Amino acid sequence: YWVSVEDSVCGVQSHIFCPFICDKTKLWIPNSFTPGGYNPIWRPYIADYDVRDYYYELTIYNRWGELIFQSYNYEEGWNGTMLDNSSEVVPQGVYAYIIKLKLKTNIFSKGEKFNGSINVLR
Repeated sequence: YWVSVEDSVCGVQSHIFCPFICDKTKLWIPNSFTPGGYNPIWRPYIADYDVRDYYYELTIYNRWGELIFQSYNYEEGWNGTMLDNSSEVVPQGVYAYIIKLKLKTNIFSKGEKFNGSINVLR
């Protein structure tokens, strides 16, 4: 939307564009996946918006709080391997994720943060 301000004394006008999204970002986040199985890659899906309009960060942690996956690329999903050793697969269990999204055109927004858990099934 546009905000316009006019000073009638000095005759000064100013216009600023304020982008916003009416609703919260629609994000579909799977809660389970099977690395090497039917759905070998885990990643969230943004619905109704162009993902190129967002700054994106995905982090995944094991139960001890160790970072095991991180990505700034929306197209890159987690295949169930460790961050520092792509040949080491994680054991079956529950892993925590944090997803941060921020609209690139809205410099005043803190963005949105989503967190939850992923079940790795083997």
